Amino acid sequence: ITGFICSYSIKSRIIVSIYNNKNLINSSYRYKSYYLNIVLPIFQIILLVIWSFSQEGYTMKRKYSKFVYYDYEDCAYNYNGVLNFIFAIDFLLSIQSIITSYQGRKIPDEFNDSRRIFIVSIMTIFLVCRILIYNFFIL
Repeated sequence: ITGFICSYSIKSRIIVSIYNNKNLINSSYRYKSYYLNIVLPIFQIILLVIWSFSQEGYTMKRKYSKFVYYDYEDCAYNYNGVLNFIFAIDFLLSIQSIITSYQGRKIPDEFNDSRRIFIVSIMTIFLVCRILIYNFFIL
């Protein structure tokens, strides 16, 4: 998810800066937030690796039913904070992408993917919100 959001955000920013500059050769955009769009996915990969190796996968639980205790395996939800942080980063990147696509709304459609970027970013925000709500309130 993060790779798509970052790549379309970078593309959209370049198109908006060229269109607003009125010079089709040069871009007034000077790599200000490229670093953010490159560092955050790397940071997310590091967090996912940490989460993957520290996750047990399952836990043993004991349940009492009809005068008998029995053990069963249940999914481990130990490190949901890491996953919530990863999805929160996606949420913020989606908001940034929506702002960038809104800035490019006046650009002709031949050069611009702002509508598609806007729609995909809105869908991503709904997906990430659903995941975050599930992790916070259900688990």
